[in-house]
Amino acid sequence: MGSGRYELLVASTRRTQRSSIRPDKCHVADVRYFLCEAEPNPAGRRTRIRYHLATPGPIQLTLYNAPGERICGLAGGQQSAGHHEALVADLAAGTYSVLLTAGAFRAARRLIIQA
Repeated sequence: MGSGRYELLVASTRRTQRSSIRPDKCHVADVRYFLCEAEPNPAGRRTRIRYHLATPGPIQLTLYNAPGERICGLAGGQQSAGHHEALVADLAAGTYSVLLTAGAFRAARRLIIQA
C-alpha cells in the first residue's frame, strides 16, 4: 500500500474536500465514520481533532482526563454529514481521552498534552 496513506473524498454539505487519512492515525470501524488522532499528538497548547459522519444526527465529542472524569464537551448537538474538526487549546499537561459518539458509532482516541 505504498506510503500507508489513503486518500478519501469527503462530501460535506458545504463543499467537497480531499482529506489524507492515515489508517494508523484514525479509528475506522466503518468507512463512513471515523475519529482521527489529534494533530499534533503529543501536542503543545493547541491541537485539532478531525472526525467524519456518514449521516446527519446528534453527536457528542467529549474530553476526559486520565482518571476518566469529564473535562468538557468539544462538540455536540445536531451535525451534518461530512468532515468536521474541533480545536482544543489551553489544557494542562497530561493524558486525555477524546470520545466521539454518533448514533451507534463510538470511538476513543488518546491525546497527550506536553508542557
